[in-house]
Amino acid sequence: MIVKATTPSTQLLARHYVKNQRPNKSIAFFADQQTAAYGKGGRPFYAPKNTGLYFSLVLPPRLSPQLANIGLFTTGVAVAIRRALHTFYPYHDFRLKWVNDLYIEQQKVAGILNELIFCPALDQSCCVLGIGINLTTTTFPTKLQSVARAIDPNGSVDRNRLAAALLDQLTYTIFHYQDGRLLTDYRAHSLLIGHCVRVVMNHTVILGTVITIDDHARLVIEDDQHRFHHLASGDVTKIIF
Repeated sequence: MIVKATTPSTQLLARHYVKNQRPNKSIAFFADQQTAAYGKGGRPFYAPKNTGLYFSLVLPPRLSPQLANIGLFTTGVAVAIRRALHTFYPYHDFRLKWVNDLYIEQQKVAGILNELIFCPALDQSCCVLGIGINLTTTTFPTKLQSVARAIDPNGSVDRNRLAAALLDQLTYTIFHYQDGRLLTDYRAHSLLIGHCVRVVMNHTVILGTVITIDDHARLVIEDDQHRFHHLASGDVTKIIF
């Protein structure tokens, strides 16, 4: 484990490690603050000092998911994060927004980023898993104030204990995501199932009702022509409750 007081991005630290070392075991990079954190699609992630939990986990090739299984892995990771958070905040109803965000009601409290990074020394790819959680953040940039929130802005939590619980849950996921057992939990806490959504995928817009998350972790949408779409990727840009 490597811990920094501040860094542009734990994900960048982890990527640099993969490209310049020979990862043969998992290693986590934590930071108290990130000044240039990013999420899916390179979008900025607000990571101020002292109020969140931010880390990136490098998995060696033998533990890294194959590209074909990345959806199952990402949904499994979301379940792992939810389980750990629920232990510390049992009074919150954490919901999972396909495929890589955690919400309380209609506001984001945590994000997940999976990147497969090629390691020249091993001639294989390693998974770099980034996690960002808003624990007690009370002030957000203007453009985020309506869409993001803290889990408990007036509370406190032992971040070391929470980090340990997260890593324990992630370890379980690494060895069990392929058997699909985590999907039942994912579906049960989905933010989207039963709701109308707008999804953008490869410059195509799909409107419809989310029917389920299938056994390959794809989002299943029925449009107004009663056609079914099984989406392996895409951005849900609007949810109609």
